[in-house]
Amino acid sequence: MIGVIRLLVTAVGTMLLPRLGRRPLLLFSAAGAAITMAISGEFSRRLIAGGGVDADGTAAVSWGPLICVALYVMAGTIGVDLVPWTMTAELFPADIRVGSQGLVLSLAHVIMFLALQVYREMHRLIGESCLLKQLLHFPHLAYYV
Repeated sequence: MIGVIRLLVTAVGTMLLPRLGRRPLLLFSAAGAAITMAISGEFSRRLIAGGGVDADGTAAVSWGPLICVALYVMAGTIGVDLVPWTMTAELFPADIRVGSQGLVLSLAHVIMFLALQVYREMHRLIGESCLLKQLLHFPHLAYYV
């Protein structure tokens, strides 16, 4: 499901990029990602605080976190995930473009891999709802791009 969302939103973002420009797309994307991450963190905090059960003692099932994750993926994909990849072709001179793009993309994937490896330890140390609320600060970096 996440792959389908990313595919569709990437297509929409690619069409919006020439019309709206990079900065508005990045700002919208970063704000949307931060808001959905904050809401997801609050949902998780409430589910954990409630012990995962409703007032009547049945298992609590909340669609809130799932919807927030889908919206987070949509918000991130439309700007923060899309714009940097399209900009790499403009950053380097033509004679070194191919090698430079390969280096940048490889480095980005190594950083993403390391972030995923660190996530488990951070989850163990500070808990899920606190971790989600801390991660909401990272999309703000797009404002400074």
